[in-house]
Amino acid sequence: MLEYSVTLSSIIDELKLKILYMPEKAGEKGEKIKITNKEVNRPGLPLADYFDHFEETRIQIIGNTEYSYLQIFDEEIVSRKTDKLFASGIPALVIAQGLEVLPEIIASAKKYEVPVLATDASTSSFTAALISSLNVSLATRITLHAVLVDVYGEGVLMLGESGVGKSETAMELLKR
Repeated sequence: MLEYSVTLSSIIDELKLKILYMPEKAGEKGEKIKITNKEVNRPGLPLADYFDHFEETRIQIIGNTEYSYLQIFDEEIVSRKTDKLFASGIPALVIAQGLEVLPEIIASAKKYEVPVLATDASTSSFTAALISSLNVSLATRITLHAVLVDVYGEGVLMLGESGVGKSETAMELLKR
């Protein structure tokens, strides 16, 4: 089965995200980064050092809960926690609600060359919009060869391999 992808730059454009950090290897607006997972993640448990079942191909979203959790620690611990998150190979991190980005987040992002983006939208509404966008962009697709004709007000759909004569059959049907 084909695996579909969407560029990070198209997500940035569609959801009007601000770029806080974009590594050179990603292109100017993230056009070289391909997103293939339509699921997203709030990294509360990974920030608490629990990485069992963590899916590193998901875009990560930091909201008020994760942000306030990080603020209870000193800079060294925040650096260690964010380093672990970015080292896992996540495609991008989005900071929601217009929260001020912690310097440790940018430092870890630069170290592991992971884009950091921001939105003023609430975490819930941004997450819903992102999931909706990814579901459309990464939806499973199939290609069918078909002809649809109207015969006396009834729709007749003919399916078949390319070149087997569906169009000719439809024309003959319509002639009669």
